[in-house]
This record gives sequence, C-alpha cells and structure tokens, in this order.
Amino acid sequence: MSVSLFDTRTLTQTVNEIKPAHTFITDTFFGSRIVSDSEYLDVEIYKGKRKAAPFVSPRVEGKLIQSEGKTVSTYKPAYIKQKYVTEADAAFKSNGVFYADNRSPMQRVAEKIALELAEGRSYIDRRIEMMAIEAITTGRVIVQGDGIDEVVDFGMKPTHLKTLSGTDLWTDSGKDGAAILKDLRNWKREIVKDSGVNPTHIILGESVIDVFMDKVGTYLDTRKIDLGIIAPSQLPNGVVYYGTLKEVGIDVYGYEEWHFDGTDETPLMPVDKVLLGSSSAKTRLAFGAIRDLGALMATEIFVKSWEQQDPSVRFVLMQSAPLPIPTQIDAFMCNKVI
Repeated sequence: MSVSLFDTRTLTQTVNEIKPAHTFITDTFFGSRIVSDSEYLDVEIYKGKRKAAPFVSPRVEGKLIQSEGKTVSTYKPAYIKQKYVTEADAAFKSNGVFYADNRSPMQRVAEKIALELAEGRSYIDRRIEMMAIEAITTGRVIVQGDGIDEVVDFGMKPTHLKTLSGTDLWTDSGKDGAAILKDLRNWKREIVKDSGVNPTHIILGESVIDVFMDKVGTYLDTRKIDLGIIAPSQLPNGVVYYGTLKEVGIDVYGYEEWHFDGTDETPLMPVDKVLLGSSSAKTRLAFGAIRDLGALMATEIFVKSWEQQDPSVRFVLMQSAPLPIPTQIDAFMCNKVI
C-alpha cells in the first residue's frame, strides 16, 4: 500500500480527532480532560473547610494558613484493549468490482477506516460513561476484567448515599410533591455544606421518572425549552429535560440509556435512584500512558494495525487508560428513593 493509511501515527491521530459520542454524565460533569505520559495517575480528593481570612494588625506577622482537606492517592487506571479484524483494505483487492460512485479504492479505504474507528471509539466512550456514572453514584469505580480486579475509592461521605425506606419512600401514598421537594431542599443544603458547591442537575433513574412527574410535575418550569436555552433535539440519546424546579433552582433530567453486557441490556443510570450533582464541581477525565512499545506519545486513545499472513487478515488494536476523577466528590449525592 503506497499511502500508509494504516500507519500507527495516522490511525491514532484520526481516532482522536473523531468527535466523541454524546455521553450525558461525562459531558455534563467531566468536561476537563488531561492526558498523562505516566501510567500512574494522581487522584486528588478535596474536602477543604470554608475558612475566612483572619484579622491582624498591620504591624503583626501574617498568620500561616494550613492547607487542609486535600488527599492524594496514586492509581494505575483501568486498561482498555479492543482488537478487531478490519475490512478496510479489501477495497484495494477488489479492482474487478464496479462502484457507481466513481470513488477511488483509496477513498473507499479511508471511509471504511473512519467508520471502523468511529465505532471503536464509541465503545470506549460508552465504557468511560459507565465509569463516570459509577464514580458519582457510588463514590468508587470497580474495575473487573481479564486479569484485573480493583477498586478506586473516592471517599464519598456515606450520608451522600442515602437509602429511603418506609413512609420516606417517594412511592409511599402519604409522600406528596411538597414532601419530595423538602427532601431535595435538604439534600441541596447538605451538598452545599459539605462541598461548597451548588448542585445544578437532578437526574432521575428510569423507575423514578413516573413517580416524580406524577407528584412534582406541576412544580416544574419549562421556560428554558420555550426560550430555546435547552434544545431537546440536541440532548444525547436517552436524556429528557423535564424542566427547572424553581423551589430548589435545579434543572431536572431523566436518563434512560442502556448498554449490552454480553447477556442482557442493562441501564447505565440506577433505575431506582436520583442523582444530584454540579457541573461546576472540580473534576477531570484523566488518561494514563499507553503501555505499548509503539506508543511514543501521550494520547487518549492509541491505535495500531498489522497484517497476519496465515490466515491473511489485518488487525486493528485500540488502547486507552481512562479514569474519571471527581475531585470534589461531595458535590454529588445519589439516593435510593423507591
């Protein structure tokens, strides 16, 4: 092949230029991305107290302020490796086939490569979305796979993972909309007290949506849709904007996206829970170094390709080492309400 479309640098550059799939939780809460040239990542968790600066006389030595509430742990992030047999170079071997679009074999190969890389990237983006959801709904990420079984714990306060019961359940006949709003106000205050950050989003699991809308729907303000501030058509798959709760000043969304785990379709967002979170919280989506002799650069996703002679196939390997890090973990709260 005269032009190296399967060159490692070309493939890696191409896949990282592809726009990531819409992933609601990742896009909303993990907008900052960093790429490391080390296979280890520092996980910083910040739980500082909100102190006021002390008063002193101009003639008195300044007061030394101690840095508090910051802990740093080091983790080797989970490693993603997905390999597939590409059919892209088949176009070079089909000279006897007539194509009505008059595209050259090189153009058809480039298009096929782009489609395959986009599909592969979507798989990685979906895995990152699952990790991001797990991080802020449980306070940790469990990594289990071939040759790996680890837990990355972000130290979320136990009071930010509530389980309602009895008459406190939102499904209880005596629990009306006003009582649910009181829950949300109390939870918002708790988040602000523990993190100093105002929650901006309420995200409902699938089974919570109908209960919430039946009891609280009349309290919702939908003017953001009417004014074009939020365009429902531009929201990711599975996401619905229901309105703003003026009582607590937070936007309300439902999230009903799924993934196939090899056996069944399972929901990404816990169906019986409600998540409160802030898009202004300190977080980052970090990528560790790729442990591959051919990876001479720090990158989110590394791609390489090679031919096997017998049987004659071309493989493409995509690798990534992502870790969502909610530095202000207590800016999030996820409670089981039904």
